[in-house]
Amino acid sequence: MPFSDFVRTDYSPRRAPESSFRFLNRSARSEIARVRAFMHDAVSRYPEDERDDIIARLQSENEVNFRSASFEVLLHEGLLRLGFTLTVHPDPETGVAKRPDFLVRAKDGTEFFLEAVLAGERDGRNPAGEAMKNLTIGLLDATPHASFRLDVQSYGSPTTQPSGRDLTRRAHEWLNSLDADRLRVLLIEGGLEQMPTLFWTH
Repeated sequence: MPFSDFVRTDYSPRRAPESSFRFLNRSARSEIARVRAFMHDAVSRYPEDERDDIIARLQSENEVNFRSASFEVLLHEGLLRLGFTLTVHPDPETGVAKRPDFLVRAKDGTEFFLEAVLAGERDGRNPAGEAMKNLTIGLLDATPHASFRLDVQSYGSPTTQPSGRDLTRRAHEWLNSLDADRLRVLLIEGGLEQMPTLFWTH
């Protein structure tokens, strides 16, 4: 099965450079445990001769591999629960160059090929730029503030490495200038929309 069997004690949030699989495998949070249990059950119903491949892709440090494999497992499980019968990577019909992900058969005999494609694979993001952003945010993650937790959103794609040291310094200077007690009241009264925002550019 894809996830390791050990006692988990790490409740910390996902770190910026951390892969999805690594986070799901280490997190002790109850909601993450439910995701692991679902994936375990779904993979156990995946055809045995295809299981090693799907597990290897789920365990990949490559996010596209992980997301595409997760999507295939989710589709397979959903269609099984709806009463369909599935053949994984069936031999294509004459003239079809690529083996599709699934041949799906309904109880009435209707059948169709299904190819699982992630929209995110074609979203135009530059993998090198995303890696540079993750490294920078990872350095910020590694230096937590004593009183605040940040929600970080990034836009654009850098062509050179942003300075994690500069971002961390600016973020801590900004956080040190905030009044935690006042923000606590604002949070209770108005929700997250009332929280201040720091814009940092590279």
